[in-house]
Amino acid sequence: MKREWQSRWQHLAPRERNFILYGSGGVLLALLWAYAWLPLQQQGLRLSQNLPRLRQQAQQMQAARDEVPALRARAVPLGTLPLLQVLPPALSAAGLPAAQFEPGGNDNTLSLSLQNAAFDAWLGCLSRLQATQGVRLVRLEVRATGTPGQVNLQATVSRE
Repeated sequence: MKREWQSRWQHLAPRERNFILYGSGGVLLALLWAYAWLPLQQQGLRLSQNLPRLRQQAQQMQAARDEVPALRARAVPLGTLPLLQVLPPALSAAGLPAAQFEPGGNDNTLSLSLQNAAFDAWLGCLSRLQATQGVRLVRLEVRATGTPGQVNLQATVSRE
């Protein structure tokens, strides 16, 4: 096969050989430009445009890092606030309606009543409170409201 190609090449006129060589070289250069040089040039331009934004983000992160020790010093340890101060903002943040609260025998027990509450939001809120505040569910009574996903509930929660 190699000899066949060599034979064909030898039978071409010098003008045809030059045309094939220069044409192949031109195609090779066009391919290198399109698939190597142009993408590298575009990536360099994109990186140079993103650099100021990334530098600003780095400065913001350094400022936040410097602020962490002061925030840690002011932070209240988890689980030290009374439940009556912890539950209302947590329920509100979960998008639940205002609850009625009845304090238990101490600051570590609290009964609450919610009307027309989204059950999924209640479960998510309770899960976050368990993870962050050590709140546990002691008693739960749930009644369907007739609207899908909405319930009336009465619960007792405590913290040890």
